[in-house]
Amino acid sequence: MFARVGSLTNQSDKQSCLSCAKAHETDLQKVCSKPQQVEKLCASAKPVLGGYDVVEYFSLKPTDQGVVGSSEFTHNFTSPDKDGSLRFTYEFWFSTAQNRDKFAADPWKYAPKNGGY
Repeated sequence: MFARVGSLTNQSDKQSCLSCAKAHETDLQKVCSKPQQVEKLCASAKPVLGGYDVVEYFSLKPTDQGVVGSSEFTHNFTSPDKDGSLRFTYEFWFSTAQNRDKFAADPWKYAPKNGGY
């Protein structure tokens, strides 16, 4: 949701993030109870898939919307380069500690298969 917004609107990343956050205020209220949390989100490095919980997608019905994770439940995943050396580290957010732990136990089961981060 928040990734690459600045490049599309020619605004600074933080400003475009705040504009996007305002547009998605209802969704953000589920995980950001204070305006300071939104500020922190927009000022920080962006999590994979805009912070949506990748584990939760496996339990959603086709008509359900994704669930936004929280910076409280994160996991840094380092994937290998083509030669097998560890190179790229990505931060994933989860809506619960249980989902974070499921991801940590088997990240390749849940990580996007074709990049997307």
